[in-house]
Amino acid sequence: MALYRILFVDDDNDDYVLFSDIVKELNPDANVIYVQDPCDIDKFLTPPLPEIIFLDFNMPKVDGIECLKKIRANSVFNKIPIVVYSVYYDRVAEAYKYGANYFIVKQLSINKVKSSVGAMLNRNWEDEETFKSFDVYFRDEEKI
Repeated sequence: MALYRILFVDDDNDDYVLFSDIVKELNPDANVIYVQDPCDIDKFLTPPLPEIIFLDFNMPKVDGIECLKKIRANSVFNKIPIVVYSVYYDRVAEAYKYGANYFIVKQLSINKVKSSVGAMLNRNWEDEETFKSFDVYFRDEEKI
C-alpha cells in the first residue's frame, strides 16, 4: 500500500479509533492524522502534506462540504484525493461538485469498512483518470 500520510477529519472519536485500527491493520507503516474539529484543519495542511484525506460530512461548526471547499480553494491541494466518508448519502452530488474524489457511506460491519477503506488506499491516485473519476459505495457495497 503506497499511502502513508492519511488525514482523517471527523468529530466522532469512536469513528477515528475504528478507522485508525483498520488502516494500521492494512498498512502498519501508515500515519493517520486525526482532526476532530474541522476549524483546525489549516494546522494539518502543512508539509509534509497528507497523501489522502477522509472527510466526514456532518460535523459541528464547519460541515464536511465547507471543509472540502476550503481545501479545494487552495491549488496546493489539487492533487490530494479527498474521500467523503459519511452516513449522509443524500448529498453525494454536492460532494462531487465541490471536489470530492469518492464518497463512501459509513459501513455497519468491520469487514465492509475494511473493504471500502482498503479500496481507497489501494487506488492509483497518481493516474489522472482515476483521480478524476467519482464513485459511491453504499452500505451494501453497490457501486453506482
